[in-house]
Amino acid sequence: MTKIFFQLAAVCISLFNINLFAQKAKPNVLFIAVDDLKPMLNCYGESQMITPNIDRLAKMGTVFMNNYCQQAVCAPTRASLLTGQRPDYTRIWDLKTQIRDMVPNIVTLPQYFRENGYVTATIGKMFDQRSVDKGMDVRSWSIPTGTYGKMMPEDYAKGYENPTNGYQSKETKAKLAKIEADAKARGLDGAELVEFLSKKKNTVCLTTNSDDSITAISNGKCSVSTSSLSPVPKQVIKAVTSYANAIACNVEVKPNNIVTLVPHKTNDDIMESKYAALWSGDIGCEGGTGTVTTNILIVGVGAFDAYMVNPSQSSPIIEFGLPVPFLSKIISNTKNSIVLEANEAAETDPNCCPSIPVRFTLTSDGKNNWNVTDKKYLKK
Repeated sequence: MTKIFFQLAAVCISLFNINLFAQKAKPNVLFIAVDDLKPMLNCYGESQMITPNIDRLAKMGTVFMNNYCQQAVCAPTRASLLTGQRPDYTRIWDLKTQIRDMVPNIVTLPQYFRENGYVTATIGKMFDQRSVDKGMDVRSWSIPTGTYGKMMPEDYAKGYENPTNGYQSKETKAKLAKIEADAKARGLDGAELVEFLSKKKNTVCLTTNSDDSITAISNGKCSVSTSSLSPVPKQVIKAVTSYANAIACNVEVKPNNIVTLVPHKTNDDIMESKYAALWSGDIGCEGGTGTVTTNILIVGVGAFDAYMVNPSQSSPIIEFGLPVPFLSKIISNTKNSIVLEANEAAETDPNCCPSIPVRFTLTSDGKNNWNVTDKKYLKK
């Protein structure tokens, strides 16, 4: 008699193996896979969580209180779980290597069911999609994933729909929508928009206030931060301030106009990190109205973890094509581009009182020079 092995997932939850026809010899099998979550459930002793359905399921079976993850990354762990082999055997340790590139003839759990009388199908995330082919490992499924692989509106519980960035909470989704609207109002799109949203999400920044500060939620408490950009070490600010004052007069260095171009994750790669500081000043101290310009300093890390300005990559050695004397604020950046706002003087009065708000995109040309590659006038 035909069997079916079925998977269903909402966000991170995957179910598979529903036998369409009951039979005592070969029972229906339901598999639920959840990753990236802590076991903060009533059945694990957490009192503040309300999880009646999982608790009821736990009472019907066995709850394992002492469990170990094969590897703290979803693709290797899912590959291990669904093949019965350790990561040292599958050689899947990251989020890009495909299982069958490493072990072409490996037999997966759903593949085994399929080869032993079951019809297998899947909805949602069973394998990590980066470790298998576009068919969620075509050998594993009797029914192509195109049939069941995409979540449809009717697949969600009543009152729920497709999550936004993984969130189902209506309040959180509304806040994320507000962030996206704010980004688009600033003229960000494409890669710039993705970068902006990524920084907001990673810093848990949820709303932008009228004074351009950011209201962030951290550990259940609200705080206010003046920028959505990644924070930079205090040593960078000190190095920039010291160097700028050594080569210029009328120096203005604002910490929120210093950005991380290349971050470091551990002490092993700290010497690869790079920072950019935009500042205003009169290089050479020539004096007089109109000599103040906006400049750039590139900071790296040298011996003994000392933060130092690299003169060969900084003003005035390199070309820095920002045609305004004063900078308002940096909006976002990547390692090769900086999006910022500044005020430009009117053509009728070029020597006085910059008052026209403009957004500039500066891009590195690969030779340490920075040029304006995009310019948009903003509404006052």
